[in-house]
Amino acid sequence: MLALNFPVAMNPALARALGVPLKLDFQRAAPQRIPRMAKQPEHVWRDLWFVGDEYHAFATVGETDPTGDERAFALSRQARLIDDHDPAVETALRVV
Repeated sequence: MLALNFPVAMNPALARALGVPLKLDFQRAAPQRIPRMAKQPEHVWRDLWFVGDEYHAFATVGETDPTGDERAFALSRQARLIDDHDPAVETALRVV
């Protein structure tokens, strides 16, 4: 478990500078489990769960670029990722 407790209201730029790389590292690491999961199907793999409070401050949209959150979360479902998005986050991803 990894948690970042930095209220966006304290310093929005610093919160984003800390939160975005942390989120991107998680999104990069999750799909790396897929080959190991395929090699060890008998192993019990725990689900991954990404919870982002004030996520709208960290959301990135890639559109045609593969670095957007919508693409990262879609690809990570095979790695047993549960993304805890509420409708406000879904809207934020479309608006950003």
